[in-house]
Amino acid sequence: MMAATHSIKIFGERNTSTNALKQLVEKNADVVVRPSTAEAVSPFVKWQIRLINRLPHSLKWKEAALDRAFSKTSPSFAWKHAATSFSSVEDFKDVPVIFMTRHPASWLKALLRRPYNALSPIERPLDKFVTAPWQTLKRDRLEGRLLTPAVLYNEKIASYLSFAKQLEAAGYAYRFIRFEDFCVDQRTVFEEIRPLLKDAVDQPNIIRSSTKDASKDWRYYQDYYGQQKWVKDIPEAAKPIIAKVIDWDQLSPFEYSPI
Repeated sequence: MMAATHSIKIFGERNTSTNALKQLVEKNADVVVRPSTAEAVSPFVKWQIRLINRLPHSLKWKEAALDRAFSKTSPSFAWKHAATSFSSVEDFKDVPVIFMTRHPASWLKALLRRPYNALSPIERPLDKFVTAPWQTLKRDRLEGRLLTPAVLYNEKIASYLSFAKQLEAAGYAYRFIRFEDFCVDQRTVFEEIRPLLKDAVDQPNIIRSSTKDASKDWRYYQDYYGQQKWVKDIPEAAKPIIAKVIDWDQLSPFEYSPI
């Protein structure tokens, strides 16, 4: 049984480096990040998915199986990409929470490139994708609503901020970490979350290889995001649309603004 005082929970949307942060934490502290993938919370899911993949139109069946795996988990074992719309914070009494955020324009472009868990064909280019239909999953904890990628982003951020207020009121530990900061300086981020960790090393070993693209390492991301080169890769046609549909007021704590 996992010792509660030795565990933390990471929440963050797809493409926000939740996997890399998990590796950094578990590599450099006596801490286990609480399971947040279906295979980790249900020993039968891998077997079910293998069977489902043999069926026609398997995608929806596969996602439904993954949803079922999370249907009865406690909040601290929820899907890491879930909206944190939990009725109570008690499950996090001894489980510090880290929320990962990312600039919405950067995130939308990343989701278009890697549309994890999309249940229908993706509309392109980015200016169309931003306001195209996006079917949420049950494990998104957004009532299975049909949203858009932009609204999905707004809803997830709003849920993080609301839940952080609940954690604050209860005196429970949490931190917000920006994806961009993690890319630029992992060691500084590690110092930021050190108070949440047990027996953290003095000099952490950073994650040098990308968890998504073997051709890129930490130097690439440090340069690309540190020098804000990503901004140039956002199509001009998409910029005014993103500026209009994103809730920028709630992003002020993260110093995100329209580009």
